[in-house]
Amino acid sequence: MEVEQSQAASQRALARALALELGDSTEQVRIVREAGGKPRTVDGNVSFSWSTSGGYALLAVARGCELGVDLEVVRARPAVTQLAGMGPVERALLRRCSDRCGPRCFLRLWTAKEAAVKTTGDGLRALRDTAVAWHWDDESDHWIVTGVTVRDVHLVAHELVPAPQFVGTLCSTAMAIEPAWTVR
Repeated sequence: MEVEQSQAASQRALARALALELGDSTEQVRIVREAGGKPRTVDGNVSFSWSTSGGYALLAVARGCELGVDLEVVRARPAVTQLAGMGPVERALLRRCSDRCGPRCFLRLWTAKEAAVKTTGDGLRALRDTAVAWHWDDESDHWIVTGVTVRDVHLVAHELVPAPQFVGTLCSTAMAIEPAWTVR
């Protein structure tokens, strides 16, 4: 029963946040889920994604493209379920870079993968079907995610750092999207 109440409270909070962003009343915002679990407004004109971690929520809203977002609080060790979403090449890369950037390295990769499968609507079952494009940036001294492919869908990825203790990624089907922040 507590889980159902928590999910209902989350849905109400999401509807309020979307209403603020879209200029509608909360009652006008109707959320449905597609077959793969991707949420959408009933009219289908608005793509949105949200993620919660460490008591914070991150909401991304767009028109004219699909998007997905993931937010994670930095912690010492990844969850076992997160490791299951990594392929052998990614695990090898993480072993090589973990000394330089620790858990942030893993979380950059994880949030890119999760944001990507949220964008396509495939859900977490498609994590192993994602390929992340990233490169080492000497100036910032960490890996930068530049794109993600889920099956044959190529997505643009933007690293998000809303606060020092968080790592996040926004993925989009739009080739040129610049995240804009609103803190509420």
